[in-house]
Amino acid sequence: MANYHELLPSHTCSRMLALYEQREARAGGARPFPLPGDKPHYAPNREYALQHLFLDVTVHFESKSVAGVVRTTLTPINDGLDSITFDSEHTVVNKVWIEGENKALLFRHEDAKLKIDLGKPCKSNEELTIVIEYVANPRCGLYFVEPSEAYPDKKLQVWSQGQDTDNHYWFPCYDAPNQKAVTEMRITVPENMFALSNGALLETKHHPSAGTRTYHWKQAIPHSSYLITLAAAEFVEIQDNWEDIPVPYYVLPGQEEKARVSLTKTPQMIQFFSEKIGHRYPYEKYASVCVSDFIFGGMENTTATTLTETTLHDERAHQDYSSDPLLAHELAHQWFGDWLTCRDWSHGWLNEGFATYFEALWAEQDLGRDDFIYEMYQNSQIYFSEDTGHYRRPIVAYTFNMPIDLFDRHLYEKGSLVLHMIRYLLGDDLWWKTITYYVNKHKTQNVITSDLERAIEEATGFNLQGFFEQWVYKSGYPEFKLSYSYDDKSQTAKFSVAQTQEINAETSLFTLPVEIAFISESGKREIFKVELEEKEQTFYFRLAEKPLFASFDPDNWILKTVDWKRSAEQLIAQLEKDTNSFGRIIAAQELGKLGTLEAVNALSRVLANDTFWAVRAECAKALGVAKTPAAENALLTALATEKHAKVRRAITGGLGEFRTEAAVQALTKVLAGDITDIVEGSAAVALGKTKQPAAFNTLVAALSRDSFNQMVRNGAINGLVELKDSRALPIALEWTAYGKPDQNRQAATAALGKIGKILKDDEKEKVVERLTELLQDSSWRTRLQAILAAQTLGDNRHIPNLQRIVDTAVEGREIRISREAIASIRSGTAKDDEVKKLREDLDKLQSENKDLRERLETLESKIK
Repeated sequence: MANYHELLPSHTCSRMLALYEQREARAGGARPFPLPGDKPHYAPNREYALQHLFLDVTVHFESKSVAGVVRTTLTPINDGLDSITFDSEHTVVNKVWIEGENKALLFRHEDAKLKIDLGKPCKSNEELTIVIEYVANPRCGLYFVEPSEAYPDKKLQVWSQGQDTDNHYWFPCYDAPNQKAVTEMRITVPENMFALSNGALLETKHHPSAGTRTYHWKQAIPHSSYLITLAAAEFVEIQDNWEDIPVPYYVLPGQEEKARVSLTKTPQMIQFFSEKIGHRYPYEKYASVCVSDFIFGGMENTTATTLTETTLHDERAHQDYSSDPLLAHELAHQWFGDWLTCRDWSHGWLNEGFATYFEALWAEQDLGRDDFIYEMYQNSQIYFSEDTGHYRRPIVAYTFNMPIDLFDRHLYEKGSLVLHMIRYLLGDDLWWKTITYYVNKHKTQNVITSDLERAIEEATGFNLQGFFEQWVYKSGYPEFKLSYSYDDKSQTAKFSVAQTQEINAETSLFTLPVEIAFISESGKREIFKVELEEKEQTFYFRLAEKPLFASFDPDNWILKTVDWKRSAEQLIAQLEKDTNSFGRIIAAQELGKLGTLEAVNALSRVLANDTFWAVRAECAKALGVAKTPAAENALLTALATEKHAKVRRAITGGLGEFRTEAAVQALTKVLAGDITDIVEGSAAVALGKTKQPAAFNTLVAALSRDSFNQMVRNGAINGLVELKDSRALPIALEWTAYGKPDQNRQAATAALGKIGKILKDDEKEKVVERLTELLQDSSWRTRLQAILAAQTLGDNRHIPNLQRIVDTAVEGREIRISREAIASIRSGTAKDDEVKKLREDLDKLQSENKDLRERLETLESKIK
């Protein structure tokens, strides 16, 4: 599943990145990852070996159900097997039998399991085909979308989502990743629909009298059950190819042009991954289907990836937005996740960490090294936000409530950063040699982390046991404090490195090599690699020329934080003369904190002239941090000439830090019309941050505008939140109404929690009441935002409703977030009670002091 942090909450592959970010921002410090009641989980025992699964279903849209037969061919692993267990929930089983035997078997449902009595002990390797006739009205796993009075433009469709363990909600199966089987699906749908599944299309049959059509698909290469897919609607096919492999795209009518803008780099990605991985794309097709209301951003079903339709965009949006990271992530999963599959979800980083890193590797191939380094830097910042503000855990963790709990920033971003460091340790040639060896050795198999560790050793001779212990099986990262000086007389640089992180059973003293670079006035670059292995170390370097500045880990290979106080002169030199873009980015950030006139002038020059858009964007952000009149003038000047959409977004964000009429006017102009809707939405948020009264009416007016994924209106809603104006309450309430665009409902629901914090009790009551209703909303994403808003508001009256979600919901993320919200609200309530008690004690003490003073005054008057 996919990785999108920058713009849209829908861009997540079994991960809800934007939702996690909002939660972390108000979590108030890191907490343990396991919640009360969580237990260790391991791969289930296998009593049989799967061979083949044949699912024959008819989709009934009127009842939102499926009915059919599933045939599972298997062989017992040990002699004496007399019963079979499948995962099965929300299914009604009518009959079970062994194919070829005219005898119904006894069965029962118990604890989400279908237990079948075989009626006799079976021998190992005796092939059995268990046939189950059933009907399912699933609450998850299979989702129906249909038009309604509130949303008449929605198109009738059905799609499945199996990861992590949700396919058993719509057909009985072995629903864990540690077995694979050949699968077939025969799907009967209304005759005007196309039904997509895994593998090759063997046959299509039309049934005119019934008004239906049947599609028969076969996935010939074994895969795990969570990768089985179904998607059906009146899709339009756009044909594409890579070599002899069909690469079709399926979208709803009217979306064809957006699909051509958004999806057509897919064949180039297949070519790149096939070459670099050292194993040609292994399947008979690679299809992408875009569906409505998808609960993730993308899902890597074998040969048939499902994508959210919100990734589709036109040429105007393409200036500021790309589907390529999502496409690359899901495609990489065809090797890392589908071809090789984690044995159990504790090792899910072998799926998601790899896909996140290969997503970045595509950026390196397509956009260049600078974009790649910046993407990896962004991955580190996303991970840090979870580690410092939410919880810290090892990448491989066994204690959780449901597997989906693990699909977080540790699994995705930290996983990608660990792979990046392995590449650094091995070097490019041995890194790609390892990947080829690992994939070819374990193709079609299940893997655990030690398989990767062993593959590295077997392919390269490198023993990385210590590395895996520090970075994968333990938690955290090095936190460095640096100092540097240069002695002219001896031409020697002194460089001191200290690791300041708390070292305990969970977080190590890290041992690793790191590069230190020195750059002179002439441009000479001297680079030294040193081994870090102690808490404090000092290194001395004899240099050929006096350095203008030094750089620690100049290409940012190492996951770390750095505390390094440097002079403005050194930082300006690095900002203007470092050939490494990452060095210029870090220098810009530090100069923004200094905020001196010379720092601002340097940032202004580089904002106007740097060749890499991300450096210019970071300069714009740094000028916002500086908050000086000169910084504001620099941003206003840059806004008049900058053409890159992402840099314009950074400029508008920087202007939001100023409380001036000039900033308001500039942002108002951008909001009225700019090069993309996303820039305009950014300007709306920044306008709210100015806290200027005139912004209110401007933002209200922007609410009337539709835009790409409703970015402008959402920007206006978030801008109103930033204003901290209680007049925003009725507006937010209005936009939570069922029938409003989904993205706006979600933004307005999130806004309620923040607005409620500034309201008086009588107005706050309206927020509490509306959130209570939204916690039961039919829209899954809106419910999630309501849970998060309730957490933000911190009103303990929501605890019973949140507990009801924990007790009755089936979607794991909804349960996890609700459990966290309950804990947060209770913690906040306890703090409020503690403050109240302290205030009562203070009042009592003040009252007692008053009594003492009065008694003393009375006594003094009597003495007189």
